[in-house]
Amino acid sequence: MITGDDLKNMRLLAGKTQQQMADLVGISRDTYINYEKEVSKIPLEYFIVWSKACKIDFTSIFRQLTDCKFSVEAKGILRARQRTKGIDNEEKS
Repeated sequence: MITGDDLKNMRLLAGKTQQQMADLVGISRDTYINYEKEVSKIPLEYFIVWSKACKIDFTSIFRQLTDCKFSVEAKGILRARQRTKGIDNEEKS
């Protein structure tokens, strides 16, 4: 889980002020401060913008997601679930 301290540390390492980060994310400074103070949780779409502004590399995360997709396809997990749903739907008819 991403903490307010994580967000603050990212910002500080990027050399940005709270106002600069708020402007980059497209939110008010008060909302921004609430994320750093953990008054509210940062939405994923804001976190992605935040991370890009702080030059956080998502390459390994995207690589892992791709690996998951290929594993599911290779093991036929999705096809098995679709077949099961088809059977369930036929039984309901």
